[in-house]
Amino acid sequence: MDGTAKELARDGSKPAIPVNRVPLRGIAATVAQKLAEILHPDNPIVHVTVYSVPSHFTLPSTFAITAWQGLLHCHIVEGGDQRRLLMYWRDRETATLVAPEAARHLHLPEPDWTGASIRALFTKRRLRPRSIGDAVVWLAAVVGAWAGLSAAWLALFASPEVSYVPPDTAEANVISGAETPIRIALINQSLSVPAKVHVVSARIVGARGQARANAPGLYQIDPNGRAEAVVTAVAEGPGKANLELVFAAKAGRWTPSPSSTTLTIPLKIWERFERGTFAVVNAGSKRCFVEAPLRLGEATSGLKCQAWTVAQGDVEFVAAMPSADSSWVSNRTASVQGKETASILWTVPTSQPFTATPVRLVLAGASIERIGCPMLAASVQWECDRTR
Repeated sequence: MDGTAKELARDGSKPAIPVNRVPLRGIAATVAQKLAEILHPDNPIVHVTVYSVPSHFTLPSTFAITAWQGLLHCHIVEGGDQRRLLMYWRDRETATLVAPEAARHLHLPEPDWTGASIRALFTKRRLRPRSIGDAVVWLAAVVGAWAGLSAAWLALFASPEVSYVPPDTAEANVISGAETPIRIALINQSLSVPAKVHVVSARIVGARGQARANAPGLYQIDPNGRAEAVVTAVAEGPGKANLELVFAAKAGRWTPSPSSTTLTIPLKIWERFERGTFAVVNAGSKRCFVEAPLRLGEATSGLKCQAWTVAQGDVEFVAAMPSADSSWVSNRTASVQGKETASILWTVPTSQPFTATPVRLVLAGASIERIGCPMLAASVQWECDRTR
């Protein structure tokens, strides 16, 4: 393209009016002017160029219609497995000079078709344009005005569209007495209006404890954006409780009052490690299998455990599971009162936090048939300590 053509291509002295770029000031004058141009008998006939583009093609955000002299409008149409870009020019001469330069700028192939639109007919005679191009310009002005007014209205009076998403699990795990961060996703579902969200209050319900919102506590969220609120909870357990949060959200600048939302998050409170009582899970004439839960709020690299029972005839412990090295030490000792104590020592393997591990012990002896497994299970005591 020669210098004159390039200068013409980039000349913005007669800017077109792209959709969604019509300023609010002078909208009425702009629409009236374009309507007059459409009805003017000497309006030029619009020229169209059509390009086949890949399925992923979109117009870049940096592409400005006003930068290309004579370009009135462009849009992408899709049907079946085909996508095409249509560009509308004010006249054939301008399209001949400018369209190739615009195509190179957008990395387009040769046009599939180019030609003039002769006439478009509408139902109302007084609004019948003499060309599609003038109709496009007029429509752009109207749509732009509507879009501008809608955006202005939303900016002033829009209601907030915020979703509050708690942690992924059905209930949040906390360790009794420990500070635990609880994360809540704040999602602004509006595509056009930002939102302000404030954590009004945070409290523990159903157990002793307290909660507080971490800084900043006030979040500015862009349209279609998200933020993360963090609340530190401290609850005393074990047991269950709720973390109750109150949020206030505001969108439009002149919205009368913020929208308030209460979010309740169930909490499961764990001790750092807690031992349950043994119960019979299987019984025979000379053997008893008893089991108790070992609940762990913290991860461990192993627990050294010991179980014992006093004065139960010839009964002794013969196995403990799970065991870190599949081994255990069992013995019988006599106290100063002459009563024998049967005991077993073993190591529970490494465990993940917030898990309950069933611990199973096996007792054997001829006296089991006389004593009974339920009584033996009730007599077993145990304790655990960290290995390091």
